[in-house]
Amino acid sequence: MTSNQDDLASALSRYLTSRLGQVVQVKNLVRLSEGWETDVYGFDALEWRGGRHVLRLFFGEGAGPTALHEYASMELLARAGYPVPAVELVEADNAALGRAFIIMEQVDGAPLTKRLRESEPAVREQALDQFCHLLATLHGLEWAHLSGAASVPAFTIAQQFARWSNYLHRYPVRTIGEVVEWLLAASAQVTPQPLGLVHWDFHPENVLVDGNDQPWVIDWTQFQATDVRFDLAWTLVLLASQQSMESAEAVRVRYATLRGWDQRASHDEMQFFEAAACAKRLVSVLVSIRYGADTLGMRPGAESIMNSQLPRIATVYRRWLALTGMPLVEMEELLASHL
Repeated sequence: MTSNQDDLASALSRYLTSRLGQVVQVKNLVRLSEGWETDVYGFDALEWRGGRHVLRLFFGEGAGPTALHEYASMELLARAGYPVPAVELVEADNAALGRAFIIMEQVDGAPLTKRLRESEPAVREQALDQFCHLLATLHGLEWAHLSGAASVPAFTIAQQFARWSNYLHRYPVRTIGEVVEWLLAASAQVTPQPLGLVHWDFHPENVLVDGNDQPWVIDWTQFQATDVRFDLAWTLVLLASQQSMESAEAVRVRYATLRGWDQRASHDEMQFFEAAACAKRLVSVLVSIRYGADTLGMRPGAESIMNSQLPRIATVYRRWLALTGMPLVEMEELLASHL
């Protein structure tokens, strides 16, 4: 371990000892990932439940509420029988470790991404089925009467765009007003659906598969109830920009089959939601680069990562243009060398 990791392990040992009322020694603390919103570590605390645990540390001014929200969200999903790691402890303030955090069980598995890229077609098909089934199952959950459901943030289509409009008061970005105006006008042609539970960042890296072929879905900071087509569209936009349009189309078709949707009707309305997903992606990048990613609750300095990924963002912008026919001047300026 580095000296910083030694310090973190010591602080975590003190916290667990105080919180649990027994001596707990944290060992084998290793960094698992550095996300845009969190730092994630695995560690042993054999005196407490045995096995491996995960420490997830949050960034930003809203770190405390975000930690509490993710903890409550995963508890609700577990009660609904959805496969999420068991959450164990949450702290919303910075007193113990300098940042808000969650502790949960560690899944001994690998991201589904590897299986989706296997050369063996049967393995890829099984992984695609697993991925789409998890998303369709989440969206079809009967959740409204579960304990804790009343605290789930819920937004209609119009309320989503009203929230996005509010960003104009904090960040004077012309693109926000342009995309919200287009989306509000286009939403008049969309048939509303009952609200369902959504992840808002459902992609193969957030699905871990253990040695028993059991999948577990992680990263629930944006969990809410809304029109589930927002969630599907976000997944399709990510897949199209990070893998291929063919991958996104395969997921769209398989998902629609699982939900029993009419393929043509669902495809037509999904184009509106894909435009909304493109807008969300483009605006978050533009705001982060101009004002700092930490203003949106991400890792300080994450804007430099975004700058390195502008070719992917250009793919999203081209999809926006194909769906809407509406150029965005600020995006074209940012992406000039990639279009």
